[in-house]
Amino acid sequence: MHHLFLGNSNKKVLTSVNFKLFFQKMKERYDMFKYFALAVIVSGVMLFGCSPKEENISVKTVGATKCVFISGQGNYSEVGLIFGKLFEWLIEKDVNPIGPPFGIYYDNPKEVPLAECRYDVCVPIKVEIESDSLVQIKEICEMEVASLMYKGPYDKVGASWEKLYSWVYKNKYEPAGPGMEVYLNSPAEVSADSLLTEIQIPVKKK
Repeated sequence: MHHLFLGNSNKKVLTSVNFKLFFQKMKERYDMFKYFALAVIVSGVMLFGCSPKEENISVKTVGATKCVFISGQGNYSEVGLIFGKLFEWLIEKDVNPIGPPFGIYYDNPKEVPLAECRYDVCVPIKVEIESDSLVQIKEICEMEVASLMYKGPYDKVGASWEKLYSWVYKNKYEPAGPGMEVYLNSPAEVSADSLLTEIQIPVKKK
């Protein structure tokens, strides 16, 4: 599952050089195992050419993309540590992301024991690179998603997930894959109340 779509050409998007400098700066100044979303230093407005609106639900088509990812199992609150490992791997391999990081969440923690919840932490890339024992690569197909923009702390996102799933069923859609969270800014740059997360659920008409 994936999230990536490009904004208008006249919007500011990070270049490869910007990404490299950003990674170097982050590695020097921050502990990368403590937070998500170090792949970009711009907000969703700059990347996508649109102004995110909190709790604004829509259905849209997102294009295919390639990503590197690490699969994990356990409490979803631990995914920040896995993102840290993935970003360190990207730095080591000198690979630049082409969009914000995202997580794919396969299980509902209200129905599945926390220790058994499965997830992938992902970063979209463009270059050809080989997988290894830690990081894998996959192609994600184009899909239609129901999307909700959430603003606030990561640990308070649960109610927005429930709202989006409720909207999906009420509007004659049904889920067509696991849900995703796209992290549009970083806790290193903004307060918890200003964090932007786009929740996406792949859907199809009933």
